[in-house]
Amino acid sequence: MTSYKLNNQNLSRFEGEVSIPKYNRNNVKTGIVHVGIGGFHRSHEAFYTDQLLHDESNADWGICGVALLDFDAKIYNTLKEQDGLYTLVVKELDGTLTKRVIGSIVEVLYAPEDPKKVIEKMASQM
Repeated sequence: MTSYKLNNQNLSRFEGEVSIPKYNRNNVKTGIVHVGIGGFHRSHEAFYTDQLLHDESNADWGICGVALLDFDAKIYNTLKEQDGLYTLVVKELDGTLTKRVIGSIVEVLYAPEDPKKVIEKMASQM
């Protein structure tokens, strides 16, 4: 079995193994700036936003995730390398596990690296 890195270029290679976004991520624009891109955000807001993005009329609601603390550097670097994509595993009511790639995070910024860019991104979304 060949191993591929999860990113925009390889996304279609994962189809059949996991559920992948069916919307065109190139058409998704940032409409949400979320400070903190930890597990809680990714398993809730980003998950629900991903579901909404399957309706083309919601294409203006992609997420720009902002990593704020030095501790957040690892998830920032991971999401940056993966073009904001990540896999979420959901435990269903019957106990089965459903794996799906979430594509709603379309930008990631690291505040300690460029605080001015983060402020400008937040101001541009108002």
